[in-house]
Amino acid sequence: MKPLKLSFLLILTVSALLLSGVGEKEESALHDPKSNESKNQNRSSIRNHPADNQNPPPTSSPPVNLDKAPNDGKGEKNSKDGGNNPAWPEKAIAFFTGVLVLVGIGQVVVYAIQAHYMWRGLRLTRIVADAAKQNADAADKSLKLLERAWLMVIFGQFDAVPGLTRINCIIMNTGKTLARLRAVEVLTTIQPKLPDFEPLPIERNRFNDTIAIVFPNTPLDQRGMLSHAMSEEIANQLVSGDLILAVRGFVVYDDIFGERHVTRFCFVYTPLRRGFVIPQGIKSGNNDAD
Repeated sequence: MKPLKLSFLLILTVSALLLSGVGEKEESALHDPKSNESKNQNRSSIRNHPADNQNPPPTSSPPVNLDKAPNDGKGEKNSKDGGNNPAWPEKAIAFFTGVLVLVGIGQVVVYAIQAHYMWRGLRLTRIVADAAKQNADAADKSLKLLERAWLMVIFGQFDAVPGLTRINCIIMNTGKTLARLRAVEVLTTIQPKLPDFEPLPIERNRFNDTIAIVFPNTPLDQRGMLSHAMSEEIANQLVSGDLILAVRGFVVYDDIFGERHVTRFCFVYTPLRRGFVIPQGIKSGNNDAD
């Protein structure tokens, strides 16, 4: 059955090609005036010779090109249209190129927005870091203020009597940790009125030796460090208030955090209390601590 089917298909194909060749020949003949004249002559000859019409001479058909498909005129139209308009692959390439350009522009915009938000995020992070650092510094400073040593100077009871007079000086640590005492300096002055004292100059970094360790709430008595040969007349004038005894000075110390501090003091003797008090109207800086 398969050879028959193939033969049948071949016959149909050849017939279609022959018919298409004949159709093209007739169409060309219709457009050719010479062929029309010959055709009319043939018709007249046929009418004049009816006997010949029974057995017409065999006509030879032009050779058929099997490789060439029949042309109905649409190929020429398509070729003409293709010459004016770009082919579809070029259109597709142009379309995808435009899409890629738009995608690239979109990516640039997205990257710009991301960079802007990243910059804002970095700025906020820097602000937060600075705030955290400030909080940490404040917390560290607060801790040091709470836990560090604080030294103050106290003068004990004093009686103005004739003879060799000693003034007792006590250094007290009111902080929570120990202090390393580096220097102590006390000066005395006896005058009719309170001098306009200037704060004593201090070279803070000059003192490197440790004199003593002052523990919290443990008084360090500096008894006997101030001695005066006081006559009876001077003692009487101090008791009467005609003369003023002033003591002033400073202490230098280091706390456990390795920071250096200075405490300045200035007191005057009052016979009513038989001791020393802070005088009024003294310049700022004579009683100070850092």
